[in-house]
Amino acid sequence: MMKRLSAIYIGVFALTLMGFTWMIRSVTNPEQLIIGEWKETGWVYERLNKVGDEEKVNLQGNRHGNLVLHKAEIWSFLPKGRLQLQKSGGRDETIGWAIKGRGNILEIKYNNGHKEQYDLSQLVADRMVLNFELDTQVKGLAKLTFERL
Repeated sequence: MMKRLSAIYIGVFALTLMGFTWMIRSVTNPEQLIIGEWKETGWVYERLNKVGDEEKVNLQGNRHGNLVLHKAEIWSFLPKGRLQLQKSGGRDETIGWAIKGRGNILEIKYNNGHKEQYDLSQLVADRMVLNFELDTQVKGLAKLTFERL
């Protein structure tokens, strides 16, 4: 009776372990899913204090250097943590990127040492949405939407 009970416990444990392993392997790794070319299709300010705060955000970002506005760009996520930004003016810039946290934070590292962290709120095969908090004086949230090319 005791051997039979031990065999049942071992069997249940083995099946549970195999189930968790299968679930972990079936989830798409965000570091692999993000690789490719993405076109920025939207830049939306949410939860702003009042109408006209967009200009306030732009001025604060330019004055303090804390906010880089990424408008009408193509972001090419390359393997080994390289990101090529194809700006609308025809200028390209290669910087670094990494997925942090539990796969929900995208960190961008510029060559001058400046870092930006975005909340990776949605990442599917053809759509990516990044959010980040603006300056505490503005009390807002910026949302960048991308479509895969």
